[in-house]
Amino acid sequence: MLEDSVELCTVRTITSNLLAMYVPFLKWANLPETEKFFAEASREIMNMQTKDEIIELLGEMILYTGRLNYRIEPILPWNELIAAFNSAGA
Repeated sequence: MLEDSVELCTVRTITSNLLAMYVPFLKWANLPETEKFFAEASREIMNMQTKDEIIELLGEMILYTGRLNYRIEPILPWNELIAAFNSAGA
């Protein structure tokens, strides 16, 4: 997608929509600051003038999300979630 043959408009639109797709999940997870961050980034990408700006933002977001995952993973109620999932499928 970041090849020269792909127009900046296309990269902005796809990236913006992908980020916006995660906002409802973040709302569900009760992460209001992260929800705002993703929504803001989704809007801001549409104003970026180069693919390098988009790459830089996405790199920072990957670091942010990785750190967030590292902190959240141990406190998620995995046993309860798995049990609920299994009971819904039965």
